[in-house]
Amino acid sequence: GDLIQSWPEAHWLPNAIDLNEWNPHRIADGIPEKYRIDKDDKILILHAFANENSRGDHKGSPFIRAAVESMQQACLPVRFIELDGIPIQDVKYYQVQADIVVDQFRVGCYGSFAMESMALGRPVVGWIIPDIYRKHGTLPPIINTDLNGLRAELTALVQNQQRRQAIGRQSSCYVEAVHDCGKVTRQLKQIYEGLYAN
Repeated sequence: GDLIQSWPEAHWLPNAIDLNEWNPHRIADGIPEKYRIDKDDKILILHAFANENSRGDHKGSPFIRAAVESMQQACLPVRFIELDGIPIQDVKYYQVQADIVVDQFRVGCYGSFAMESMALGRPVVGWIIPDIYRKHGTLPPIINTDLNGLRAELTALVQNQQRRQAIGRQSSCYVEAVHDCGKVTRQLKQIYEGLYAN
C-alpha cells in the first residue's frame, strides 16, 4: 500500500484472504493445547514481528513494548505477548485469542498480520496514511495513531470492552468487503483485461 505513493499510476491490489479458512469460530474451537492462553481476566495485547534481529525494528516494537510496560506499571490489567519465530500457520491461534492487536508504526500501511487479525474480529491499532486508502476505497477500521499516542489509545481500548467489540465487528466486515479472495481475484482479472485491451 505505501508504495503507491511512489508509483501513483500503479494499481493497488489488496492482499487476498480465504475467509473460509479464517473463520474465527472454527479456529477458536481448534486451538492446540500448547497455544492456549490463560489470560486470568487480563486484556491480551498481541504484537508480532518477523526476525527482528536480522531485519531490525521495522514495526516500532521497542516503543510498543515500552507503552505496554508503562500500562502494566500503572496496574492496568493487561498481558502482552510478542510473536517471533512462530510457524506462520500457527499465528492464527494467538490472533483469535487476542483482545487487541498492535501492528506497525513505520510504513503507514498494513499487511497480512493486521488483515488476518481483522478477519478474526480483532481490533487493530497501528499507523496508517489515510490518503493511501481514500484513493482506493474505504478507510480500514484500524485505530490510527502514532507512537506518541499509542499508550493513550491502548488504555482507552483496555477500558472499553464495547468499543473493542464494535471495532472487531467493523474489522471483519471490512476484510470481507475488501480482502475476500474471490473479490480480489476479480479485481486482478479486470486489471489484466485492461492491460490486454491496451
